[in-house]
Amino acid sequence: MKMSIVRQWPSADISIEEVEFGVNVTQKGRTYLAKKWGLTNKVCEYIDLALHHNLACTYQKGHPHEKNFNTHPDGGVQYIAFSRRWEEKWVMSIDQYSGRPDIKQVTFEKSYHQAIKLSQSHWVWETHGGKNIFVPYEEVPEILTLITSDVIDDVEHGRLGRDRTRERVQRTNIITENDLQQAIVEAVQDRSLEQFFGKITHHREKPQFQADEDNRFTLGSLGQARTRLIPDLILVGKSDFTILELKKGSASLPEIQQLLSYGDCKDAKKWANGKHIHCALVAERFTDSAIKGAAEFDDPSFSLALYQFSFDKALTLAQVTQKQ
Repeated sequence: MKMSIVRQWPSADISIEEVEFGVNVTQKGRTYLAKKWGLTNKVCEYIDLALHHNLACTYQKGHPHEKNFNTHPDGGVQYIAFSRRWEEKWVMSIDQYSGRPDIKQVTFEKSYHQAIKLSQSHWVWETHGGKNIFVPYEEVPEILTLITSDVIDDVEHGRLGRDRTRERVQRTNIITENDLQQAIVEAVQDRSLEQFFGKITHHREKPQFQADEDNRFTLGSLGQARTRLIPDLILVGKSDFTILELKKGSASLPEIQQLLSYGDCKDAKKWANGKHIHCALVAERFTDSAIKGAAEFDDPSFSLALYQFSFDKALTLAQVTQKQ
């Protein structure tokens, strides 16, 4: 029989015991088996990292399922996930995709993609299952600095439908950027956005552009240069190639700079194949500095405009600034 090893984190009331079939994770008197995991240095480091960033809960409402709160080898789960509070959704997890018993990558919940997009991390979308985000283990600290308490609050408000969010639902029926993206795709299919973007022949969600060293807009307030650029949506028409960045709340200058980095990259110009590149920022509202910055933008190689969205049974856009 394998001799058990126990490690404790008293500040969070976490105890982890390495057993024959994995590790028993115990917190606040509740225990579940995380299969095929061990108390390796990286696993302990992962837990330390979570606690350092105030992610102190090893179980969440519904994760694990009640039936899996046991130590039987026929039960248990594949993961050790962390959240800020037990009633909130998980933020990051080591799971069957992480390379156990070592950790090669960490899975982040898909709702945090807007924060992760601002990093330099070589992250990728999960192409199956929950469609979450894989981040190389060594790049996790950078991601966690971007997932602040305010960011978690935004995600939780969108998911839980608290009072402030319920008012927005009644007004727009759009809670997350994914909702907005799907509403735009539906409007494109209904041909109701042709006055803004022309006749659309096809679209693509989350395309990946390779960043250029000489890109004029990947530095400054966005931080250091990034290797990949991933806009939310592209719309391809007969004469226009439109790159869209979406914001469910207020958009400011950093979102404009991020959008411009897409329009300036060589991959976008290659994909456009001679069509005019139009950069479109769609948001519920804009700061004064964003409106001023967009109005002053002047570049012969591509255009920029801001569009304010609303929703009353259907998506509508209003152009805030003209194409420049």
